[in-house]
Amino acid sequence: MGVDFSDKIFKDLISNGLSNISISYKANLEKELDKTGVLNPILRKTVLSASEPVFDKFETAYTNLVNYTPPNNTIPRVTLTLENISFTDGKFVVTEAEQDILLENHCRVYLETENERAFHATITTLKNAFNGYFKAFQEYELDHKVQGFYGIETFLEFNEMDVSIKPESINYGVTISGKEKLKRIDMMQRAQQNRDTEAENQRKFKAGELPGQIAWKKLNEDLVN
Repeated sequence: MGVDFSDKIFKDLISNGLSNISISYKANLEKELDKTGVLNPILRKTVLSASEPVFDKFETAYTNLVNYTPPNNTIPRVTLTLENISFTDGKFVVTEAEQDILLENHCRVYLETENERAFHATITTLKNAFNGYFKAFQEYELDHKVQGFYGIETFLEFNEMDVSIKPESINYGVTISGKEKLKRIDMMQRAQQNRDTEAENQRKFKAGELPGQIAWKKLNEDLVN
């Protein structure tokens, strides 16, 4: 249309649709015809008509853009509108300022009452306790049966709105880790021994040193003699 597409034009499209762009496009065409000396009404009409497909393509692209609907997705997500997008350096982007608006409108949650702040502090304490609980799995190498959220019932007794620690569970949780660790070490050692034995048998086989090979060799020598 004789004018580079810019964020200003894009924002005008968002606010006013195609009306301003259409008026500017036709006005620019008229000016170009005046500059080139095309004054004959019939010829001017022909040139203007020939230019209509160019604007029609732009109009189609605009219509497709404003009517675009993202494909169905089971994951909840914010649907962007044209107001959330800018045109910068030849491409459409979501600027930091626009990201902040999206976060403010759709993501951020504020604690507005004293009760909410107090309950948030309680949940934060619980979260920190759980993080320490999960960290203990790695530190003490607890048995996999007591790992994870549901494994907490191994250590705690839930009675309606009251929770108490099962005294015997602490010793069980740490002790079982030692047994499991020794078991894993024993399995690793046995596996290594099996690999070493197999390698030695392969070496003896190639060298003809296996008991059966030696006996067969001696038998052949006795038959020959």
